[in-house]
Amino acid sequence: SDIYSLGLVLYEILTGKRAFESDTLAGLQRVREEKTITNPSSFVKDLDPRVERIIMRCLEPDPANRPSSALAVAAALPGGDPLGEALAAGDTPSPEMIKAAGEGVALKLRTGVAILAASIAGLLLQAGLGRHVSALERMRLDYSPEILAQKAREIIQHLGYTERPADEWHRIDFDSGFLNYAESHDHPPHWNEILASRPAPLVLFYRQSPYPLSAAEFHDDKLTPGQVMFEDPPVVMSGMINVEIDAEGRLLRFLAIPPQFSSPAQPSDPDWGPLFAAAGLDPGQFQPAQPEWTFLAASDVRQAWTGVWPGSKRALRVEAAALGGKPVAFALLGPWNTPSRMPPRVENLRAVASPLIISVIVLCMIGVVIFLARRNLRHARSDRASAFRLATFIFSTQMVLWIFREHFTVTIGTLGDFMIAVATSVFWGAALWLLYIALEPYARRHWPHSLISSTTALGGHLRDPIVGRDILIGIALATAATVGDRLVDMLAQSQGASLDFGDVSYLMGFRSTMGNFLAEINASIRTALLFFLMLFVLRVIFRRQWIAGAVFTAVMTAQVFFRYRSAVAVYETTESAILYSLISVCLLRFGVLPLAAAFFFLDTMSNIQYTFNTSAWYFGMGAGVLAATCAIAVWAFRISIGPQELWKDELG
Repeated sequence: SDIYSLGLVLYEILTGKRAFESDTLAGLQRVREEKTITNPSSFVKDLDPRVERIIMRCLEPDPANRPSSALAVAAALPGGDPLGEALAAGDTPSPEMIKAAGEGVALKLRTGVAILAASIAGLLLQAGLGRHVSALERMRLDYSPEILAQKAREIIQHLGYTERPADEWHRIDFDSGFLNYAESHDHPPHWNEILASRPAPLVLFYRQSPYPLSAAEFHDDKLTPGQVMFEDPPVVMSGMINVEIDAEGRLLRFLAIPPQFSSPAQPSDPDWGPLFAAAGLDPGQFQPAQPEWTFLAASDVRQAWTGVWPGSKRALRVEAAALGGKPVAFALLGPWNTPSRMPPRVENLRAVASPLIISVIVLCMIGVVIFLARRNLRHARSDRASAFRLATFIFSTQMVLWIFREHFTVTIGTLGDFMIAVATSVFWGAALWLLYIALEPYARRHWPHSLISSTTALGGHLRDPIVGRDILIGIALATAATVGDRLVDMLAQSQGASLDFGDVSYLMGFRSTMGNFLAEINASIRTALLFFLMLFVLRVIFRRQWIAGAVFTAVMTAQVFFRYRSAVAVYETTESAILYSLISVCLLRFGVLPLAAAFFFLDTMSNIQYTFNTSAWYFGMGAGVLAATCAIAVWAFRISIGPQELWKDELG
């Protein structure tokens, strides 16, 4: 009500008229409810649009749409810059002053339209370029994961395992071992031939079990429990069956764990014909060989054959095992397959130097963060409200992420996963809270403009124009980076580099896709804060923004340069230099929020596989993500221009 009253006073001071006219209180209330306020510019020509905009915001019927404080009104008026005055006086701006500094700051209409148009054009362009560098687009896959899973079930039944399982799981992925082998051994690699011939690089991993599958490990830095994988839980329980088939439904590997206790069976010669038929192989084209591989499944007969992959000159070794005449293991092996249960022992300093150095750096950073956070808390410097909201958001998204990733079963294991998920969500919420508490007061003291939009968003004002502006800028930055990445990929592929295989977990349906989105949200926030910390430290050391940005770009580009040793290193290094330059500019000019948005959309768009074939089973995923990104860009644009009327201004 105070802000509304302030708006009425300012309206009358500037126009000489009251916003509402009536002789009685009841009439005044009725006019207020029924009549629309005339814009002050109708009475005062050449009135500064910023003045009119803030007055009309003060007079919004919904209190939630009004400025949050008189300080925000002062900051929005021409010449009002409390933040700049505080910095000039050597004072540390308060969190409230940070929020007020950006409240109602809208993009000019023409600028917003230009950014939106460039973003949507870039999104469409990167989708078109992504189609040209996509491995899936060249493979022309006919079978969806669900159909391939059904083929795996049929193979298992044809091999004599007809018992109905209690639980099952499947996932598709690329055979990275084969792809790395082809890239390093084929000179040059002809990817069209590699993708069209055998072995097919896309593999479906299927497993079934007579018991509920309960995972026991973490599989990424999100620490999400309950994610069943091909080897988690371990394939050791009797009745568990693991199968790998290629994109055409041909058998690659088979493993069945026999009963731990059963009546003894006499060894007999198994019929390997159904296994060769399921693998699409002609036994007559292979020569017997000495078995070399052992399997977790117990067996009394082992056999092996050597030959070549059909339609290829690549060496192929077939290993098989049986127990009591029934097959328990079968594997198609190439030179790229290595024993996963026999990792090399680490015995020299060079092998452990890299992880040791990284561990020391991480521990030092944790120590510095704890020290700064403790110091800021003792002196009551931190914006605890924003830190708590950030921690709550991280905790919530981590828990929702668990819901989309968990392999739910009606067992005590699911309850245990829930308890672990709460613990890991609290951990990540506390970690980001600690990082924010440690960093925010120093950033507010020396670099306050970088916190304006993120502080506004954490305050719940998601419809504030500055929040829309920075999200739109983040989308534009991500689009530009993705287009650049696609162009570099096209150049690198002309030199023999690998195709873009993306993240095929986006092809596993709604739950998997939503899990990826939620994981990217938290990862983007974490990465943006860590980059912000690095750049802030460099800014304090070198005292000039452009030097800090240059050093940051050079350091981050250097690690990319030393990672690549092939002919494509120059392309990857150039791309990284441009990307980290954009990140520096984004952080230095706009702050954390647009960078977090840029990371999210960049990682998402880079991992999506696009196709223009509307009958392809994965067309909807690429088109859906593209449409959703465009819709978010339009929403951010509309928020970013504030109360400006799009069509009226254009007609004028």
